Amino acid sequence: MRTAICICLFTAVLLAGGSYSSFAQTGDEPSAEDIARQLLDEDVVEEERRALAGEQAGRAAEVLRALTRDLESGTDEEARRIPWIWRVSIEATGRNDAEQIRRLAEVGLPERDEPLLNWQVVVLGGGIVNGLSREGHWPRPRIREILAGHPQMESRWQRAVERSYEVAEDPDIPYPWRYDALRLIAMDEPGQSIPELHSYLQPNLDYHLHMGAISGLSDIRSPDVAGLLLSGWSYYNEQNRNLVLEGLLRTERRTRALLDAMEEGTLRPDELGEEHAEELKNHENPELRKRAKQLLSS
Repeated sequence: MRTAICICLFTAVLLAGGSYSSFAQTGDEPSAEDIARQLLDEDVVEEERRALAGEQAGRAAEVLRALTRDLESGTDEEARRIPWIWRVSIEATGRNDAEQIRRLAEVGLPERDEPLLNWQVVVLGGGIVNGLSREGHWPRPRIREILAGHPQMESRWQRAVERSYEVAEDPDIPYPWRYDALRLIAMDEPGQSIPELHSYLQPNLDYHLHMGAISGLSDIRSPDVAGLLLSGWSYYNEQNRNLVLEGLLRTERRTRALLDAMEEGTLRPDELGEEHAEELKNHENPELRKRAKQLLSS
C-alpha cells in the first residue's frame, strides 16, 4: 500500500511540473522505475535531471536496469535514452565503489552469446572505463581488481572487450558510441589494443575517433604510448591536443617525452596552454620542473 501511494504521489508531482526534490520532501523514496521516467521526461528541466542522476548514484544499477529494460538497440528510443544511461553510469563510477561498479557491470555486460549493444558500450566504455580514468585511476588494473573472484563476470567482461573492436569499426554506428568502444578496447592486452588504437589516429578520421584512441592509449601503462600520442599532433584539434597533454602529464616517463618533443620542435611551448604550462613548471619531480622552466622561458 505504501509503495502504491508513493508512486501516485510521485506521478502527481511530475504531472504538476514538479521535481524529484519536491517529491523527496514527502519522505517517500520513489522506485528506480520512477527515477528512470523522470530522467527521460523532457518536460523536466535538464539541470534537475542531471542532479537527480547524481543523487541516485548509490542505486545506479537499479536505475540503469529500469532505463534499459526492453530497450531495442539501434532505435531512436535508444539514442534518446543513452545520454541518461551514460550519466547514471559515470556518476556512480566516479565514487570508485567496487560493489557499485560491479553491479553496474552486471547490468551492462552482455550475456555469453549475445552481441554487444550500443547502450552497453556506453555503460562499459563511456561510463565505467571513462569514469575511473577521469578520477585518476588506471582503469584496466582497477577493473580486474573489482571483478576478481567473480569468474563469470570476468569472462563476460573479456568477451565484451573483444566485441568492442567490431563496434569501433562499424561505420553505421554514431561516432560518440564508437568512441566508447575505443575506450573499451584499451582494456584488452596491450599487444592487441595498442596497435588497434594507433590505427584510429590517422589524419583522415573523425575527431571522435581520434579522441577515443587518444583517451584509450592514455589509459594503457606502456612505454610505447607517449610517442603514439604525439604522432598526430600536427592535425589534432584543440580538444584532442589537450587530451594528449593530459595523457603525457600522467606519468614522469611520459612527461619526459613531452619535454623531449618540445626540445625537438615537435610542439611549441606556446601550444601547451597556460594550465598545462603551469603544471609542468610546478612538477613535483625537480629534474622535470627545471627542464620545463628552461624550455618555457626561452
